[in-house]
Amino acid sequence: MNTSILNTRRLDDSLLHQREGSNASSRGVAVEKPVRHTESHYDHVLAAVVFLLVGIGTVMVYSSSTVIGAAKFGSTGFFMVRHAIHLVAGLVAFAVAYRLPFDKLRSIAPVILLVAFILLVVPLVAGPTHKGAQRWITLFGFSFQPSEVAKFALIVFLADRLSRQQDRLRSFAQGLLPHLAIIALVLGLIIAEPDLSTSVAIALIVGVMMFAAQVRVRHLLVLAIVLGVLVAILIVAEPYRMARLTGYLSGESGSSPSYQIQQGFVAMGSGGVFGRGLGQSLQKYFFLPEPYTDSIFPIIGEEFGLIGTIGILALFGLFGWRAIEVIRHQPTLYRFLLGVGLTANVMVYATLNMAVMTGLLPATGLPLPFISYGGTALAINLAAVGLLLNLSRGISATVEAHGTEELR
Repeated sequence: MNTSILNTRRLDDSLLHQREGSNASSRGVAVEKPVRHTESHYDHVLAAVVFLLVGIGTVMVYSSSTVIGAAKFGSTGFFMVRHAIHLVAGLVAFAVAYRLPFDKLRSIAPVILLVAFILLVVPLVAGPTHKGAQRWITLFGFSFQPSEVAKFALIVFLADRLSRQQDRLRSFAQGLLPHLAIIALVLGLIIAEPDLSTSVAIALIVGVMMFAAQVRVRHLLVLAIVLGVLVAILIVAEPYRMARLTGYLSGESGSSPSYQIQQGFVAMGSGGVFGRGLGQSLQKYFFLPEPYTDSIFPIIGEEFGLIGTIGILALFGLFGWRAIEVIRHQPTLYRFLLGVGLTANVMVYATLNMAVMTGLLPATGLPLPFISYGGTALAINLAAVGLLLNLSRGISATVEAHGTEELR
């Protein structure tokens, strides 16, 4: 990253603090400079890509879930109806995030994180157990994952703290360690569910944010080594994790731990170049596990072929490009880091999911953003996009008000 760019953003954040006056300083709240928004200034390409992915996801959730829905719940549209409800909730979250002033978001960031902590504890104390895990809270017949809320809360919180404590971040003990304590608490509660894959994904997102905030590289390398050792210990300590890893490494045909990946290969291979056609998947007939959640990417490959999978890759690539364009023009370090965290959230999950389904990684159980069935993940991802588009619509107005130099 260009140091002069980051220093300019630091200076701009510093000026924002000074403009707040003694009242805001006494509260310890960093309030963002108001930016005049106009509706035409949001990134139309980014919005179009996201809603195209959501539309594809909605169609594919129905296509991939009809057999299981009919067999287990007596309705081919069982999962589709629930997905539609989740989508409505996600669109509400999107609308709120798109309109939310960033000074309000900064001020409530600690509260959001505190709520996330409480929500993470609830499943461990009184949550239902599914396949040996306690990851969900059930209300009115619907379940949601507190870990998704915690991930979002951590991104929002760290964007604020990392931007306000830049001078301390060069010191491990005084700057980095307090942040690591909070991160470790969040990840520890998620690991206790147990959900190691989500913990690793969140750690990667946090690592990207810290790198963008110019935390010392040697500190990040030490943290990466420590994290790697801890993950290795956690894998060895749990037989099912060890079996999943050894099954993946051995590549044995018919091995239970690698069965999902193998069936994913069958799905994508049988799709050929152009696919079997929408709704014509054979692997969804109880061959491919989780065809409408973790394994939805191979179903896309089976029904739409190589063309379909390349199309999905292209859309996520386009999402990443447009998001980076939004990020790099942000006038303050806080907005820059918030954009980095929100973008990393989508790109890390998309990369890990598709890497697993193409055999590059062992099975993780992570969803494909915007496409997989899953209410909490969909709502959180749409809220993240709402904030990204909120960031994008402030760029042109800031240029008009302050000139282009502030952005460089």
